[in-house]
Amino acid sequence: MEQRATGKGMLDHWDWALQKGVMNGNTARSLRRATELVLQATDPDDWESLDVRKLDVEEANTRFQNLKGRDFKPNSLAVIQGRFKRAVASYLDYLDDPGGWKPSRRAQNRPTAPKVAKETSDGRYIDADGVFREDVPDWLAGRSLSDYPMSKLMDYPFPLREGVIAHLHLPRDLNAKDVRRLHVFIQSLVLDESEGE
Repeated sequence: MEQRATGKGMLDHWDWALQKGVMNGNTARSLRRATELVLQATDPDDWESLDVRKLDVEEANTRFQNLKGRDFKPNSLAVIQGRFKRAVASYLDYLDDPGGWKPSRRAQNRPTAPKVAKETSDGRYIDADGVFREDVPDWLAGRSLSDYPMSKLMDYPFPLREGVIAHLHLPRDLNAKDVRRLHVFIQSLVLDESEGE
């Protein structure tokens, strides 16, 4: 496959991944669709030749939200934006090392989590390096349970579907803001296209 760091090259990449069976078909289709939606909103006239290496992913997602947000439910919008982030990161990994590229698994897509996070009075978060973070659902997702004192967490078993029990380890003092953030994060985990986008 020709390696081009363009919008069209990125769509072709997901088509290739699907056709060659190098990744789950639903995942490849979902990443391709999110790519197409966000790139077309970012640069409607020239998205195919857009240089993906120079693309500001956050800005592209913001533009997509501003221009197309009314066309999607809030949860679907967050899912698309999360998939687009993963799609760009994985495609750039492929361009850097085509021979060694492997489809990103969800855990590999998460940024390395800081060991310490504190909420500020204005609702933002600060990591161990003193950097303000606003992408809390993504970067907190990579934290292990050992990062939290277990005495402050409760185990909530949840029957997800027949034969599958999920265990949520959540703070004892869970509040409405936590629940909203958790909801957005769980929506971003969906791998199929059945959420009604």
